[in-house]
Amino acid sequence: RKQFATWIEKSYDLIVSERAPESLEFLKSAYEHDPANFELGLMISEVHFQSKEYGKATDCLRKVLEAKPDHFEATFLMGLVEQRKGNIRQAQTKLETAVDLKRDSSAAHATLGSLFAKVGNAKQALKHLGKALKLKPSAPVHFLIGAVYYDAGQHKRAIQHLKQATELDPQ
Repeated sequence: RKQFATWIEKSYDLIVSERAPESLEFLKSAYEHDPANFELGLMISEVHFQSKEYGKATDCLRKVLEAKPDHFEATFLMGLVEQRKGNIRQAQTKLETAVDLKRDSSAAHATLGSLFAKVGNAKQALKHLGKALKLKPSAPVHFLIGAVYYDAGQHKRAIQHLKQATELDPQ
């Protein structure tokens, strides 16, 4: 337990000082000591994701999801990883599962909506982006909705959302 606590403390210190990739050695040692600790596995996955090591993130997330298949954060992150890797169908499946697991997650709805927008499914994009806005208004979501409406030729609606985006974030 003492060694485990030391690994966690050292990794925490590195993460707080914005040196997350350096924390991996300590996190992995702790995870090897406690492989059932899915939260630790998720943390390792997040560090790999931030470092754009998507294969390593996927491997770790699979272990987490084997231990806890209904883990929202792991499911959501797996959807993001699959999206970044260009695996659109797998990303959609994971993101839909994440939305089912936590219907009040603005981030999950926004990400799924942006995926649908990217593949040209305006109806589903607007459904999920609209839900994200209801949960938590944000400039990026207004911008995405504006872009979907613009692509659909609905310029008046596009302008409304783009204006709202700039009101929320003038930058």
